[in-house]
Amino acid sequence: MAPNNFLPTTPVAKFPKLETLKVDSPLRHMFVDEQFAFLKKYIQEYEKALDSEHEVGIMMTNFGQAAIMQVVEITYEKPVLLIFKGYVNGKMSTLIQHMNQTFYLHRWTKLMKNLSSV
Repeated sequence: MAPNNFLPTTPVAKFPKLETLKVDSPLRHMFVDEQFAFLKKYIQEYEKALDSEHEVGIMMTNFGQAAIMQVVEITYEKPVLLIFKGYVNGKMSTLIQHMNQTFYLHRWTKLMKNLSSV
């Protein structure tokens, strides 16, 4: 069989070898353990600026009125829950919050002494 001389030959493109870029994926930061690490970092940075008479408080605004929680513990449950434990109006409280709904405002509050007796 004779070759088909009517079809043009397609040129072959040659590309230089490119290095693979290592990009930090935003999806990696969508898990609660990453959010917890960011939250911890910001609280520790804020706490460094406080004197010995004050501590970090979190203002919560999802309850029809604003409430200030004096947080004593923050934990998380994979995949998406942040748990805040602390005092609201002198009473031990627990806030369980989906990480996509967590908005908080750092603010200083007077240091509470003898929390166990409240």
